[in-house]
Amino acid sequence: MRPLAIPTLTDGELTLRAPRPDDADAITAACQDPEIPRWTLVPSPYRREHAVEYVARTAQEARTGETAAFLAFDGDGRLLGSISLMEIDRERGYGEIGYWVAEEARGRGVATRALRAGCGARATAGRA
Repeated sequence: MRPLAIPTLTDGELTLRAPRPDDADAITAACQDPEIPRWTLVPSPYRREHAVEYVARTAQEARTGETAAFLAFDGDGRLLGSISLMEIDRERGYGEIGYWVAEEARGRGVATRALRAGCGARATAGRA
């Protein structure tokens, strides 16, 4: 598979970008919320080494064309959530979306806005 370039996207209030090593502490803090592992495959208890591994794995999966992972931030740089397009199969035109939203950001349309930004970017760029 071709590598995926993970762009930085924004809707003016929300910024989506690839996870970076310096995000590990914010990811770890957000994933202490018991609702995240309840509804996702995020491990519980969640430790910093999980976040470090997640950042490394998503970078590798972008290089192999398997996953496009983004973290969502507000204008003040606070982590709002994570959204990924996974199990990408370009031949079949298939991908699965997975996400979580930090507790303090829920009910603010973060996941909806992230999906709109991602779909808009893909439509603008053409087929990945």
